[in-house]
Amino acid sequence: MSPRRAVCLLGMILLLSLAACGGDKSVSSDDPPVYTELQWVGTEVVYRDTPGKKDVSIVFVLADWCGWCRRLKQETLADTTVIRMLGSWYNIVNLNPDLDTMVVCGDSMVTCRQMARDVFDVGGVPTMVFLQRNGTMIGPMVGYRDAAQFAGELERLRDGVW
Repeated sequence: MSPRRAVCLLGMILLLSLAACGGDKSVSSDDPPVYTELQWVGTEVVYRDTPGKKDVSIVFVLADWCGWCRRLKQETLADTTVIRMLGSWYNIVNLNPDLDTMVVCGDSMVTCRQMARDVFDVGGVPTMVFLQRNGTMIGPMVGYRDAAQFAGELERLRDGVW
């Protein structure tokens, strides 16, 4: 065997052994998930103790006709940092205040319209309503926020500052 061929063979053996010793790079079940899209839940998660429920829920009250709501969805809620924060720390619900679809509210059922108007006292959209684990309202946030502003609000809320 020529010296050149021997060096190439040794190099290949070295590369293969390094690759084999690299270990398993798979994600363990203990690693937190990486959220790449919004994980919407129903209102029942806000009021019931469901598996994987987080301590704070956010109900996004967004109307289809509202330009600021569309902008919030297309820009703020499409931001990768916001998506990761929402997925890691919050249960998120999308509530259209113009619909008469029945949803869970505490121990009863109401329409989306009733929940927005009578339960959360929403006077305008977009509104984000923050709730504690037991369904008690922390407070609303009215109006559009860009991704940086909203991420800051999410961090403050996570840290208990409201």
